[in-house]
Amino acid sequence: MKKIFLWIVAVLLTPILLFVILTVLLYLPPVQQWAVDKAAAYASRETGMDISVGRIKLVFPLDLGVDDILVTQPSDSLPQRRDTIADISRVVVDVRLRPLFSGRVVVDELEISRAAVNTVGLVPSAHVRGTLGRLAMKSRGIDLGAGTVHIDEAELSDARVMVALSDTVPEDTTTSAALWKIFADRVTIDRTDLVLHTPGDTIRLHAYMGRAEALRTSVDLAAAAYGVGSLTWRNGTLDYDMPMEPRAKDGLDANHIALSGVDIALDSIYYCAPETRLNIRRFAMRERSGIEISDLTGDVRMDSVRLHLPRLVVRTPDSELEARVVMDLNAMDKVRPGQVSLRLMASLGKQDIMRFCGGLPPQFIRSYPNRPLTVRASAGGNMRHVDLTGLTVELPTAFSLTADGSADNLSDTKRLRADIRLKGRTQDLSFLMSLADAATARNYRLPRGITLDGRLTAAGSRYGVKLKLGEGGGTVSMDGSFDAAAEAYRAKVDVDRINLHHFMPHDSLYFVTARAEVNGRGTDMLSRRSRLMAKASVDRLDYGTAWRLGDIKVNANIADGRAAVDVVSHNQLADGAVSLDALLAPKRIDATLSTDLSRADLYRLRLTQKPMQAGM
Repeated sequence: MKKIFLWIVAVLLTPILLFVILTVLLYLPPVQQWAVDKAAAYASRETGMDISVGRIKLVFPLDLGVDDILVTQPSDSLPQRRDTIADISRVVVDVRLRPLFSGRVVVDELEISRAAVNTVGLVPSAHVRGTLGRLAMKSRGIDLGAGTVHIDEAELSDARVMVALSDTVPEDTTTSAALWKIFADRVTIDRTDLVLHTPGDTIRLHAYMGRAEALRTSVDLAAAAYGVGSLTWRNGTLDYDMPMEPRAKDGLDANHIALSGVDIALDSIYYCAPETRLNIRRFAMRERSGIEISDLTGDVRMDSVRLHLPRLVVRTPDSELEARVVMDLNAMDKVRPGQVSLRLMASLGKQDIMRFCGGLPPQFIRSYPNRPLTVRASAGGNMRHVDLTGLTVELPTAFSLTADGSADNLSDTKRLRADIRLKGRTQDLSFLMSLADAATARNYRLPRGITLDGRLTAAGSRYGVKLKLGEGGGTVSMDGSFDAAAEAYRAKVDVDRINLHHFMPHDSLYFVTARAEVNGRGTDMLSRRSRLMAKASVDRLDYGTAWRLGDIKVNANIADGRAAVDVVSHNQLADGAVSLDALLAPKRIDATLSTDLSRADLYRLRLTQKPMQAGM
């Protein structure tokens, strides 16, 4: 009976002893190396790749170290060559044993050092390659039953990653039963480059993170909810490049943007469609054009209905902008659109304006007033109806302009309606003349004190303008319209006692009073379809100190390829009439000039060098 009992105990203990022996053997280096070689050979056969491991070390209970992992496969382009898929210098894993029996994984250490990865053709949607210096993680618990991961700390440093997106992305047919909840107390990224190439290399994005840190991160894959307590990015660069587009020589180039000194601090980040929230505590950067943002702050709130920016402030060393925006996301809808409300206050410094515009003449940059351009705007509405309740633009010592009005049906040019009122006044606009050539800038000028009172209207394809300009006691009134669909236009201009000498100081022209009217259709005067009827009269034109000319009338008529122009003058320089009749064609003009002048002072008309009068 005793022997039978001993045999039963021996049979029961044998599997346990074998398990203990095998477990002990796994901690012997020769057995470990043998097991790894067998596992690598099996994995190579199953994947079609060559997988090798240099050395492995397992220390009780589950402290694992693996050195020199190499994964290669035959090259698609050159079969005699091999592409390296992964080359990892060292992997260290330290897992606690006891929590495993309760379905929890506690990782005291997980570290990958000096690794290189190249997906080659493994991922159809993208090609990823890169290197990393160190990837480390510590986790207090991975609960396999509850599907939760709690990471105490994760760190990535000295990484270089390039992602090239493919032209076509295959449909994702994989399914995942596990929807994890991931929590991370602290994630840091140091000295890491990320490069993204879009299909065809049409766009390149490059980001460098000198130091990035995320605290209190949560990811709920089941609810598709993501949150970050705080996120900082310091000592960074960000480049946006469209290689196919030409480069601008000066100013901001929207196709080739290079940001440096990126310093970002965000908190209270949350996204769970359709809700998004974040608070921008700090945003600073420099663009290679010289544009610099020294600080940007504000809250961003968005849900399924509305985008809300309660107070967004942007500051540069020379400028400051504050915006308040409330926008319904259906503001662009054609049926029952929502509302948009905008309040803008900006003070734009000279240096920022010059950098943003770029390519301006050096003389213009020097003469532009060293004063901030202030902009105040208030608007509300949607694509059906917009109210511009106040727009003020002012450049001290140069000009001020205000506008208000409304517009309807902005998205439909055929039903567009607009009514905008303008008021303005100029001071010193001499800096604008530096935009013209030297001869024009020398002979012309823009006087101070020009006033503007105008109205702009639109009704479908018909646009109208009514302006009244005042200068030195004189006025210019203009009332005109243009129908873009029919290419029809109409204009009426009245000039009352405008002193031309204020605009042309080197000429001998002074006060002028005149009127002109024009009606027409078509802009090609050589086409038989074009029509033009115009008339003008000069009641007064002061020339020098002794001449006051007037009683000049001009009539012009163009229709059906024929033109007739009549000029009648009764003053000290000329007394009589001049007529022009012409046949107009795209390749030929035949004209007849006839005169009936009883007197023309050729000398004072500067046609001769000596006094001479003639009748023709």
